[in-house]
Amino acid sequence: GSGQQQPTIFFFFFFFFFFNVCASTSTDCVEHDAILAHTVYLGAKGDPCYCRTFGKSKKHRQNRARSPTSPNQDAAATPCIIYFHGNFMDLGDVPYTEMPAICTRLGATLLVPEYPGYGLALGSASEGACRRVAQQAIDYAIHNLGFNHNQLILIGRSIGSGVAMQACQHLHKRHGPPRAVVLQSAFTSLRDVARDLTPMGAVLSTRFPTKDVINNVGITNLLLVHGAKDTLIRPSHSEKLLSLAATIANKQLKVWPTADHNMFPATATSHIISFLSACDPPPLRPKPQHVQGRGRGMRSQHGQPLAVLAGSVRQHATAPATRLVPCARLALCIMHALLSSIHTDISINISISISISVRAPQQLSLLILILI
Repeated sequence: GSGQQQPTIFFFFFFFFFFNVCASTSTDCVEHDAILAHTVYLGAKGDPCYCRTFGKSKKHRQNRARSPTSPNQDAAATPCIIYFHGNFMDLGDVPYTEMPAICTRLGATLLVPEYPGYGLALGSASEGACRRVAQQAIDYAIHNLGFNHNQLILIGRSIGSGVAMQACQHLHKRHGPPRAVVLQSAFTSLRDVARDLTPMGAVLSTRFPTKDVINNVGITNLLLVHGAKDTLIRPSHSEKLLSLAATIANKQLKVWPTADHNMFPATATSHIISFLSACDPPPLRPKPQHVQGRGRGMRSQHGQPLAVLAGSVRQHATAPATRLVPCARLALCIMHALLSSIHTDISINISISISISVRAPQQLSLLILILI
């Protein structure tokens, strides 16, 4: 009898210990991948989007909207920041950026759309696909979250600066100008970036032409942030954009001497917060009397946050190539995946009718996106 009880007691303690380990592991996973708990789906194709409220709850914003306050007071109290991340990022990297600190200080809602081909998003990256997602994010913030156009703050970093300007175009055309725009490590156009990396950039088509639209989308508050040691996108791009923004009343350019393309000091975040806190929202544009199909297709298809609590979103699958043959597309996907796993700066020589030297992985990765 005692011999049979010992295995039973042993298995009881084994399963008890195993259950506790699994529960603690699952809790750690939820904390590590907390971004997934706030991931929702928007748009007709179910693009993932990260939406989180900092400081003020959704119920507080709804009660605030029903209170008899002026639109400008409501805009100053509850802004919504739409963040367009860079090329070597996805939704899983958002908690490690300066965005949580900015949104906490401003009491803002954070909305981060994902580009096709990045992280959890299906499809392949292209200028048209990024434009579609940017437009969906704008409509989602206005129709589903209930923000006015002068409550929206658009922040774009690196490649996201071009996407942010596309979103600003859509916002200005359909609803009205944003409260403010912040462009970090911005470029005038991808063609100009390619010219800095290789002489072949002169023959490429113009993509994300920020320099052509920055002065025509109704921006009233503009902040340009760049690193003086940025070798991927030179600070001259932000200087050119500042000179082209002739009609913008409140505009600033801040170049940090010790910053490069990826690393910025904590004082840069404080400067962004100070700039956004002092911005006055533009006047609210009157809404049309009759709007049919308002918000159609912008409701969440699944109705629930993404139920994936294990694993990581850090999948740098960023290979566009929609206009290439399948073999070339596969080769570029493999090359980009290999470059995404490299964390050291090395020198690579590439021959594309001429010999050029770039630093991997970021410069070569961006060059691949431009060339295709």
